[in-house]
Amino acid sequence: MSDKDKQQRYQNISQQIVDAIGGKENIVASTHCATRLRIVLKDYDKINKEAIDNIDLVKGEFVAGNQLQIIFGAGLVNEVYEVFADYTGTAGKSMAEVKEEAAKKDEPPAGGDQVAVRCVCGHHARHSGCGAALRPDRRAQPVGCGGKQRHAVRHQQAGQSGLQRHL
Repeated sequence: MSDKDKQQRYQNISQQIVDAIGGKENIVASTHCATRLRIVLKDYDKINKEAIDNIDLVKGEFVAGNQLQIIFGAGLVNEVYEVFADYTGTAGKSMAEVKEEAAKKDEPPAGGDQVAVRCVCGHHARHSGCGAALRPDRRAQPVGCGGKQRHAVRHQQAGQSGLQRHL
């Protein structure tokens, strides 16, 4: 396959990824590791996982550490990332900078009460309904994880079932 054909293929892949994650405006940052394209998003609810899984050359995807990680494989991810980062305008961020952007999504919202609860798998996450910070030191009723870093848990009032309100 010629370089021009590869570039066109990667451009098509980049466009399909952007369409499957809610558009360029939903992207905060991107980078890659040895095998995966890593993307920090504003809204993870906009991800169409089925569409991503059906994109040419994609071997899988998952969300971890507030990053959408799309598996391409060693070597290939470097080439796909170059085109993707150029297409989305997210080139030039280091892995550390992208992790820092992802970590910001774990910070509790300013100026509000938070309820400390625990999801079933113990990950730090955020209550999808109220934005409360979840901590792995309390108990909560799970609604379902689905392998996502952001878990949905049944909202419980502070003081019930051992939950504590803190500022």
